[in-house]
Amino acid sequence: MDVVDALRGVDAFAALERRIWAASAGGYAASVARLCAHTVPAPAERVVAVDAEPAVAAEAGRMVPEAIVAALPELSFAERAFDVVMGNFVLHHVGRPAVAPAELRRVLRPGGRPGLTAWAAPAPPGQSLLARAFEAAGAVRPADLPSPPAAPAAVTEVEGFRALLADSGFGAVDGRVVRWDHRTSVEAWWGGPAGGVAFLGELLRRRSPEVRVGVRREFERPTGEFMRVEGELALPHAAVLVSARR
Repeated sequence: MDVVDALRGVDAFAALERRIWAASAGGYAASVARLCAHTVPAPAERVVAVDAEPAVAAEAGRMVPEAIVAALPELSFAERAFDVVMGNFVLHHVGRPAVAPAELRRVLRPGGRPGLTAWAAPAPPGQSLLARAFEAAGAVRPADLPSPPAAPAAVTEVEGFRALLADSGFGAVDGRVVRWDHRTSVEAWWGGPAGGVAFLGELLRRRSPEVRVGVRREFERPTGEFMRVEGELALPHAAVLVSARR
């Protein structure tokens, strides 16, 4: 693959991300948002939320004083603007993830700290429940859907994620795996892909009604092993969390 083809791939992936999230901001807020919030402590200072998709930024604006539309790796902030930056499950959605940490470093004050997360691999069984249902139903990735950039594969384990931050100029880089059970219901969890959320939502949207029914059937088949009380699931998840210092 030459440089032109690589750049086209980056642009195609970024366009796919914008299209997916433009149609699923509400679905995300109603399903996966609470899962992703597990790794973020309650903020004790002024918060500025950032997202590349206006609809998602608008959802964030319901909860924080300021939410703007911007996309890594080019943020519309001055240098040394913040004491802390958080990139919560964001690098998998960035067209150029390898250079994104350097932009986070640019907007941090000296001594400031970044906090970044990504889903860990191998995924625990609750985390991979939906993906396994798609695979079992034969809902495979269409050839015309752009593949994600290669860099996110490195952030699914601690050492690769730490190396990415160190290579971006950060010091005192540390990392660990965070594990927890996400409590939700069968309907709420299915509501993610059914509401068009993330790549699985896009994949489900492209399938025939018969395949969508098959995915739902395969999704419901193993949920009993995660049932804790009537209607409530406890889905094991794991994330890589890294921090550093500018």
